[in-house]
Amino acid sequence: MPKAVRLPKGREFTFKSGGGQTSKYPWNEWFNGDLLMLERTTTDPDGKKHVRDYDVSTSVMPAKLKTAARRRYKVLQISRVDADGNKLVDSLIIKGRPMTQEERLVEDLKRAEEKAARQTSASEYGDTTDRVTPIAGTA
Repeated sequence: MPKAVRLPKGREFTFKSGGGQTSKYPWNEWFNGDLLMLERTTTDPDGKKHVRDYDVSTSVMPAKLKTAARRRYKVLQISRVDADGNKLVDSLIIKGRPMTQEERLVEDLKRAEEKAARQTSASEYGDTTDRVTPIAGTA
């Protein structure tokens, strides 16, 4: 059960713009249209860490990239091989671009369908995660 937030008399709560946490990765820099090679952070056998662009497994990074690009209305190309056809180890080559107007329309329809499916699923199973409970005295 949520708890009411009590503030001193005459004081209002201000939500910070942007909300949530800041991103771990500089998505907007990465999706600016440049051809970029992203490299995974590695650690030497002696324990020395070489901080690069990302620190998760290279096998899961493409999904993270695609999701982040989609949220920003970007289309992303990802390659696991270099220009000579050699398989990249612990790195990826990417290039992002803005979605066309047609792609944005399709994306918006897809988001609406996903939202409807989540709401249907939540109501079928009694899940209330999409509901907002007002703070006492604010509704």
